[in-house]
Amino acid sequence: MSGLLVSVRDPSEALAALDGGADLIDIKEPRAGSLGAAEVATWHQIVDVVGTAKPLSVALGELREESVYDLARQANHMQYAKIGLAGCGNESHWVDRWQRAIGCLPNDVASVAVIYADHAAARSPRPAEILRRAVKFRCEAILFDTYSKSQGHLFDHLTEQELQPILREAKQADLKVVLGGSLRGELVQRALELEPDYIAVRGAVCRGDRRDAADQTLIESLAKIVHKCSPAPY
Repeated sequence: MSGLLVSVRDPSEALAALDGGADLIDIKEPRAGSLGAAEVATWHQIVDVVGTAKPLSVALGELREESVYDLARQANHMQYAKIGLAGCGNESHWVDRWQRAIGCLPNDVASVAVIYADHAAARSPRPAEILRRAVKFRCEAILFDTYSKSQGHLFDHLTEQELQPILREAKQADLKVVLGGSLRGELVQRALELEPDYIAVRGAVCRGDRRDAADQTLIESLAKIVHKCSPAPY
């Protein structure tokens, strides 16, 4: 029952994702990092393009960035919003700050917890701690991603054997599970075998670097793979 999440940076990419078969369209700015926030004006433009055809999610950046709170307040018309926890691993107040940021979201926008597989490099809290807090704060989904896009993919940092108990616990808590982290080629199939709700991609549907434009043909090809292996949820 997996679907395809495609991250886009502008309205033209959103249209490519929509026409290419994406099941969930995510808004972010790849040049600004793993969870780089796009301009709010860009959010509005993408909302106008997508409308209610597909659900939308938005990256708000990292919790350590003060802009997170203001961006959270403006996340209207989104179904999901995600905030990274890089740099928070050794901070004593990250839990309170994360709860505050979640509280800034509009009532109809669900929070997505983010676990960086390369949490040591990201200096983020460990996966088990984030999952525990995600359940307590009533997040609706949990994203497994990589912070550094130059230091390997998801499975370079967390093996299937390490991921399985975490995913099982997340599903038992009724959290939607999203697997990302530089997935492409046979890595997509490996991820699908873990039965996530969504496979999340950016670089896999770009012609070249993940900072290049998303390509509709690549989106279509990947959507066929995901949907063939597991019927999409929409």
